[in-house]
Amino acid sequence: MPTLHLLTIGQAPRGDLTPEIADWIGDRPGLEVREAGALDDLPRAEIERAGSAGDGGLPLVSRLRDGSEVVVPAAFVEPRLLRLAEAVPAGDIGAFLCTGRFENVPARIVRADAAFDEALADAAPPGAAVVAVLVPHERQLEDARRRVPAGRRALAASWSPYQPVEKAPRLPLRDPRTRGLRQVSRRGALPTGRR
Repeated sequence: MPTLHLLTIGQAPRGDLTPEIADWIGDRPGLEVREAGALDDLPRAEIERAGSAGDGGLPLVSRLRDGSEVVVPAAFVEPRLLRLAEAVPAGDIGAFLCTGRFENVPARIVRADAAFDEALADAAPPGAAVVAVLVPHERQLEDARRRVPAGRRALAASWSPYQPVEKAPRLPLRDPRTRGLRQVSRRGALPTGRR
């Protein structure tokens, strides 16, 4: 029986993501879904120490098993996530539940960063003056701007999908040539400047 391994940078299970992914997949008889997290075996104190270290590349935002938000450096998460990826058996498929960029990922892993970059390109067809992107941490803003296709202006803002939608920034998407890209981990529309 084929298995889809959903690999999160936080802790599994991810009740905020897995049901939505199951809806996307639909009813697939014989397909089993398993979840694993890069931080599954770590106590909160160790995760918080890693998050407060302040080095190790871009900060990545995820959830712990109890639903609380956590911010950890990419360099702390990457080796743990890659171990999970390497453990996905041949014949199965894995999927990263993070749009951060990771190196040396096995070919059988669906990379959310590639999907994000493709969605950015699709969101910015010729004639799109501005691409609006929301990322979960302010230190990811410059990376988000760099990922917008050449020739398009990037409007980037930060807001964690684990915070109330009332705290989300209002994006000024009044220009009809502006295209918006919401975070995958948040159901529903994001607030915009459009009324």
